[in-house]
Amino acid sequence: MKNLELVQFAFNNLNSKEMHAISDSFSPNFSFSTPRFKSLNFEQYCEYIDFVSSILEANVKQVSSNDHGVFTIKVSFNIVDNSSKYQKNLEAIGKVIIQDNLIQSLNITYKANQLDLKIIMKIATSIVKHFKNLGLNN
Repeated sequence: MKNLELVQFAFNNLNSKEMHAISDSFSPNFSFSTPRFKSLNFEQYCEYIDFVSSILEANVKQVSSNDHGVFTIKVSFNIVDNSSKYQKNLEAIGKVIIQDNLIQSLNITYKANQLDLKIIMKIATSIVKHFKNLGLNN
């Protein structure tokens, strides 16, 4: 799989089954980070996307590359919190670094207002609890 196809596949198939199918495309030192999670390894990332994909929907808007193995992904996350009747599309940027045909890292950044942050932190707290139950807290 070419680098661009690999990045597109990884963002369009947010579940651990699909990620494990292409696990040989991830570096043994793979690292995933968001403003809340500073460094998750591949297995933790798979757990994370399985949990998050049940709460959020990701829509890839654009993928670009600088020809040096750095890909920038513009993505919209549809956040739904039924308990507070909150729904919002949050724009985010993903940065993927590929070296030697392996995904080395994935970093997601976003800007959010106070209400968005409150809901995101509620979701993040749920994820942390989920990870603690699995023994994956980082």
